[in-house]
Amino acid sequence: MICKKSLTMQEDNSMFEKILGDLEHIIENDINSRLKTFSVVPVTENKNKSPILYERQNGSEHHLGLESWCVKHIYKYASTELFRVRRLLKKNRLSVFQMETLNKYLVGALLINPEVTTFWNMKKELIEQDILQTGKELLFTKLVLSHKSKSNDTFNHRRWLLKRMLSNTKPECYIDMLPEEFAVTEFAAEKAENNYHAWTHRIWCLENFLFSKTIDYQSKSNVIFEQLQFSLGWINNHISQHSGYHYRQYLINCIKNIPTMNNSISNTSFMFVKNLLGLSIEDMSNERSFINKLLGESKDYASESNNYSNYVCILLYELFHTLKTLFCFYPKHETIWYHRKFIVYHLLQWMYDCYGIEWQPKINLSNVCEYNVNVVDNCTYKNVKFAESGEKFAKLFKFETDRLDSSLLYQIIVQSEFDIVKTSLSSACLHTQKLAERYERWLKNIACLRGS
Repeated sequence: MICKKSLTMQEDNSMFEKILGDLEHIIENDINSRLKTFSVVPVTENKNKSPILYERQNGSEHHLGLESWCVKHIYKYASTELFRVRRLLKKNRLSVFQMETLNKYLVGALLINPEVTTFWNMKKELIEQDILQTGKELLFTKLVLSHKSKSNDTFNHRRWLLKRMLSNTKPECYIDMLPEEFAVTEFAAEKAENNYHAWTHRIWCLENFLFSKTIDYQSKSNVIFEQLQFSLGWINNHISQHSGYHYRQYLINCIKNIPTMNNSISNTSFMFVKNLLGLSIEDMSNERSFINKLLGESKDYASESNNYSNYVCILLYELFHTLKTLFCFYPKHETIWYHRKFIVYHLLQWMYDCYGIEWQPKINLSNVCEYNVNVVDNCTYKNVKFAESGEKFAKLFKFETDRLDSSLLYQIIVQSEFDIVKTSLSSACLHTQKLAERYERWLKNIACLRGS
């Protein structure tokens, strides 16, 4: 009886070894060509044939599958083998042959369950020992993401691989790595709704590949505006996914760090704002004249206003064109209202920065004076001494806020936002009315818009 059981275990182990070996062989030989996806295929019983499904057609993508009946057995066997030698690998006590053999267990285990950090760490150790190649491992992570597109450990490992590649790549060539990462993250985001890990990886790639000191501003601006176009298309097709809006908001904030831009989108937003505000070309010919038209004549605007004309034009274009279009088609979607808050908030923040006023909604001037809290950033005002009554500070603060309230930009924002609230409150849809009520409370209580 014992011999039969032992024999059965040996037969099972031999079968598992063959399955894992075949998986590794297929991936090793096909991953550089057309192998694109891996999946677990629902099959409830063993039909006495190989559980590996490999679809290969001439001129098309190749697909790899594993029948579900064997998944738990394969994973248990592979993980047992890996944990058995984990310490030996860490202490570098395995031969080259033994380390090469480990990869088939790692391939099988990670394809089934990539959320085991220990297995990815073992992959790293094999790469550092030159047993595995960085390029092929990048392709393997892509294959894993085709099955588990929200796997944070897989994205983390991919970033580790990319960092290794960066160390052997000229900085001016970093930007060439972006298209592949964009394709990977878009594929992962399509596979899973609100895939935060995919969008985070996309942002990480921009931070590390694009914003290198060796990349010129024009190249940076071209990539940012290409991504703005992409994100708009994504939002139109995935209107309720917050992650897509978060990525777009990141891109908009990136514009502040790029002083010079010359491309179709920046030119479009420039002309749109010119027509929206009824400005002349001369009004928008330089930063100072543009800001004076938006905020009123002054010689004392804070330095934060410099090089922000592109940023402000994009924000205004987003508010009065992009969001207006989205509202026409999708008024019931809460994500659009949240994005509107982001745009209005940053427009107001920019205005307050230009006036050198620290924006603290619903600020109580009597409390400011009582606790000696300085709410003024600008060097023109930061040395103003409080009178005991707070009168002198209150007058200065009121003077600046009055100028802000009377500025062209502020008046346009107030009118447009309360108009959209009024229109939405008259909607026949109760959900739209509730969203409008929430937004109105935000405008009055958080953004502190005065007027309407």
